[in-house]
Amino acid sequence: MKVHHLLGAAAVLALAVPGAALAGPAYNWSGAYFGGQAGYGWSSTTSGPTTAFDDPEDAFVEGAFSYSGTGFIGGAEAGYNWQSGPLVIGLVGDVSAANITGSVSNSVYNYTLSSTLNWLSTARVNIGAPLGNLLVYGTGGIAFGNISSTLNDFYADDGGTTITSNLNTNAVGWTVGAGIAAPVGHNWFVKAEYLYADLGTQNYSLSEPDPGWAQINGSNHTTANILRASVDYKF
Repeated sequence: MKVHHLLGAAAVLALAVPGAALAGPAYNWSGAYFGGQAGYGWSSTTSGPTTAFDDPEDAFVEGAFSYSGTGFIGGAEAGYNWQSGPLVIGLVGDVSAANITGSVSNSVYNYTLSSTLNWLSTARVNIGAPLGNLLVYGTGGIAFGNISSTLNDFYADDGGTTITSNLNTNAVGWTVGAGIAAPVGHNWFVKAEYLYADLGTQNYSLSEPDPGWAQINGSNHTTANILRASVDYKF
């Protein structure tokens, strides 16, 4: 999904909220705030070349491949804004539980590989410009996440055996995005926000007992596109 489509949807959401009209007294965005957010995410995982072997003579290397995932995400956020004339600068941090899951199956080697983004947290700087009662802003900073991977490997020998290997990884990367906010009262405001998060590349090494491969080595690069809405209370 293209960024301008997501931001267009965000703008529609904010403008649909009562009190979000451009007309009226300008809203003061300065101050601390706390709230909750929820939305949906689309992930992309690119797996680099994978080496699997039972012994060196049995080793094979599979080329890179990619797969996508989808799922819900939601959590809490807190931040502080400073407004000076036509400029609003803010710091914001958030932590979200997630269930953004994708998988890919290989019919040649009879395995299914899946990965799930379990949680995502960001620490960001927001820079925005008030447009009447609306605030349009860009955002960027650090992203932290947890990714779990599962390999289900099927062997037809001995009546059929499926071997499951699991890996859980904490990752650090970066995030950028944009959003629009609108007040719904003196102390309350709502936001619609798009974030792109890149959690970098994680190397993995999975071991399987007989009759599986002794070792499977590779790497995953995970990114996510997130569209979410929030409700915040300003102190």
